[in-house]
Amino acid sequence: DAVAQLVITYMLNFSCSLVPQMRMLQSGNKDNFTNHMQVPHFELAGKTLGLIAGSGDIGSKVAQLGVALGMKVIITSRSPKPNAVPLDELLATSDFVSLHCPLNADTKYIMNKDTLSKMKPTAFLINTGRGALINESDLIEVLKARKIAGAGLDVQEAEPPVPDNPLYTLDNVILTPHIGWKRLETRQRLMDIVADNVAAYVAGKPVNVVC
Repeated sequence: DAVAQLVITYMLNFSCSLVPQMRMLQSGNKDNFTNHMQVPHFELAGKTLGLIAGSGDIGSKVAQLGVALGMKVIITSRSPKPNAVPLDELLATSDFVSLHCPLNADTKYIMNKDTLSKMKPTAFLINTGRGALINESDLIEVLKARKIAGAGLDVQEAEPPVPDNPLYTLDNVILTPHIGWKRLETRQRLMDIVADNVAAYVAGKPVNVVC
């Protein structure tokens, strides 16, 4: 649930330009209060959320939350699903594209110069999966040129990114240090599972056995 909630957090932040508004205040710029609204500000209801490989546990939870917010949810899937569409269609029609596929030879750099070019210029890319699902150099180039609206990245190709990585300073990026699974309750559940597994093994009743 925590990773799915982070995806929604990115979308909520982008929809109300929360980070840019805070940056303006930190620089002493109060124009959003004293003048007209200076940043994009829109509802998520009615927007299209595209989940690449979105039929797994996390993707399905994101879809559930997106529907609750009034969004249209589409996915890519290797098996037939009612809301599954081809990748090119998902990229061309989604207002938010979120990655939920495993990293393997087929999915490495699934988001690259070619696939990024198929996204709408007003769309946002979100990655809470694996950093190498995105060709980072291609993404940086696209973000600098404003060919997409922005990106929310909880994972990067190299973690942590090198000190001079442009992702740290691009104003259309929300960058977080792989925090999706690190909420207190999530880590506690992980420790509880480990303890239960050890206790089961000691009792001669091992669980989750990998042969």
